[in-house]
Amino acid sequence: MATRCITMPLCKCALFSITGFLSCFAVASENPAPPEINSKIWVTSGFLSYHPNRKANYNERNTGFGLEYHLNDESALTIGHYRNSVRKDTTYLEYIYTPLKIGNVRLGGAAGVLDGYPYLNHGKYAPVLMPVATVTFRIFDRNVGINAVYIPSLIPRVDSSVAIQFKFAVDN
Repeated sequence: MATRCITMPLCKCALFSITGFLSCFAVASENPAPPEINSKIWVTSGFLSYHPNRKANYNERNTGFGLEYHLNDESALTIGHYRNSVRKDTTYLEYIYTPLKIGNVRLGGAAGVLDGYPYLNHGKYAPVLMPVATVTFRIFDRNVGINAVYIPSLIPRVDSSVAIQFKFAVDN
């Protein structure tokens, strides 16, 4: 119980920090209200994650890859594979809905399924629901972006973490 009381505020602080970081792209751009990047297909990386429970020795370089298909400006389907924080292979399928927009930052949530976590359904597919922040921008005439997620603590099964994922558009 004491761990939850400490990690929840730390993770919420980390999520707000990442959201603030992503918001800087909206403020720092030449056009404070950039046009929507209309790319439909994105290739995504694995994740870089941070876990407040430093004693657990989690893997925080979650190598992998995935695809993100945008149905419209607010909705996307994503599928991917990565090496998770407990050093197991994970495959995921999610629906991402980000209705809130601040500049080129979108906020919302993801719902889906993933596997590979021994404490969630014995490593078999389990449902997930988590908040998401995403930002898209252009670098060297390429559409690129960053997705950030917050994984809440489900003591004793899951320690909280914050993770970021990089992506680039296939169809600029």
